[in-house]
Amino acid sequence: MERAAVTWTIPLTSAQRSAVEIYITDPVHAEDYPEAILHGSLLVIESSYERAADILIEASNSADVGDNQRRDLGAVKALDNVLVKLRKLRSV
Repeated sequence: MERAAVTWTIPLTSAQRSAVEIYITDPVHAEDYPEAILHGSLLVIESSYERAADILIEASNSADVGDNQRRDLGAVKALDNVLVKLRKLRSV
């Protein structure tokens, strides 16, 4: 059963914003993550908590795989820290 959509607004550092731009909100991901929008230095996700967490985990996994040559460890760390922020928002 899908839970009701909520608007999650997560403030981003510059490194987190860059990782989100590449692995979540880039136009190539538009069909994968239509719930996610970047507004300046804010990531806005309109979904259940579970879906928002899945988006961030999938993006982190993509960065961890890299371009078949090199893993993007900076992006992995940045996206993992965005997930931590999402978890903190949920507990508020």
